[in-house]
Amino acid sequence: MKKSKNKNYAAIFCFVLLCLLASACIPVQSDDVGSDSSGVLDSDPTNTVVPRKEVITPETLPMITSAPQQTVLAPTAIPQVSPAPTQILTPTLEANMLTGPLLGFRMYDDEGSLLSILDMNTYSFRELRGDFGNPFGMLWFGNGCQLYTFNGLIDLQGRTTWHLPEVDWEIILPIESSISRVGKVSPDQQWYAYDIWYGEQGYADPEFKDIGIINLEDTENPILLTDNGRATSFAWSPDSQWLAYKNDDENGMPQLFITKPDGTMVTQLTSHTEPFGLGYMIWSPDGRYIAYSARLSKDGGETGTGWVDIVNVEDRSLKQIKPEIQNFGGVRMNALWWNLDSARLLFSGRDWNDAPDETQIYWVDVYTGKIEKTFFASDVPDGYIEQVFAAGDIDHILFGSYQAFYLLDAVDISYELTPIQLDVKGDIYEVESSPFSFPGEENCQY
Repeated sequence: MKKSKNKNYAAIFCFVLLCLLASACIPVQSDDVGSDSSGVLDSDPTNTVVPRKEVITPETLPMITSAPQQTVLAPTAIPQVSPAPTQILTPTLEANMLTGPLLGFRMYDDEGSLLSILDMNTYSFRELRGDFGNPFGMLWFGNGCQLYTFNGLIDLQGRTTWHLPEVDWEIILPIESSISRVGKVSPDQQWYAYDIWYGEQGYADPEFKDIGIINLEDTENPILLTDNGRATSFAWSPDSQWLAYKNDDENGMPQLFITKPDGTMVTQLTSHTEPFGLGYMIWSPDGRYIAYSARLSKDGGETGTGWVDIVNVEDRSLKQIKPEIQNFGGVRMNALWWNLDSARLLFSGRDWNDAPDETQIYWVDVYTGKIEKTFFASDVPDGYIEQVFAAGDIDHILFGSYQAFYLLDAVDISYELTPIQLDVKGDIYEVESSPFSFPGEENCQY
């Protein structure tokens, strides 16, 4: 009985030994499948890899790699992006929406033309490069969500929103050797007004200037609005129903006129009796008034004076805003702005010699025609103001003084230093404040 039991134990022992030998002969799975040295678990649950500790810093980003045979099902197909640890992700322009108010610079440098947009809320710049030359004589279109270019309009990220229709310049410039320097599209984008320069002096200093209008749906039949060579400066009304312009009357006196876009209903609004220079003009937001800059030279141009006229379009009444300071030489660089309520006006200029230490800023009550407030270069520590820009309304003014920019609050006539720095390596052709109605880029509609 004992011998039988011993035989059974021997048989069991041999069987166990054979099993152990057989298991030792099974090949081991390669580390290349399902595991790596980064500490990610293998797809075989019986093979456990001890995780390697790693310190994560802003400069050290771990790479996450999914197991090759593992499939994750999601309700929608969302691709997983695993950038390399050294890849830098740059935010798109859409991630930094402009809030405004804005200040636009049309520039040209060694690389070509560009637009630089300063957001005066964040003091950050956005640069747009392309064929952004200026044939229109102005920078912003509409409420400030679009900008003018050679070919039409672009949005604040440089994408074309509207193309200017093809025009035959030989047709719309009927006078031999004439050129057009400034053109403006009506707010409804149906009409295009342009100047016509001609004479022996050509582009530099033409002896003659006229104005033409094109219906953009019929570009082969332009309207020659004037033909006496004395017309300058023009502006569309906010509703596109009228074009205001300067022309001489039959006595050779400069006057303000308005006309329908098709050249009909020409109306003379002023009755000036002496010659003077009528310059930049701008309609009030409600379309009731037109303000324009004026200047009169004396002593053969050695001295002179400047002022601003406000004309009521309905009753043709005129208010002349003439600073009491005798050395005001007129509005400088189109520095003339209406407040959105059309009740107040802001303008800035210098003395007759255009000296920065004689810069003057004025706030006007339109209804009374009186100057409410003033601010002069002599009111700042260094006594020098180079540029003046309205920032969102006429009560906030950005002005440059030597190498610094300040923000002026007209409510209490206080100002503070801003971090704005203009390190310009090219030529600035135009600088213009965005319209006060700018809604913020995220609210722009095209």
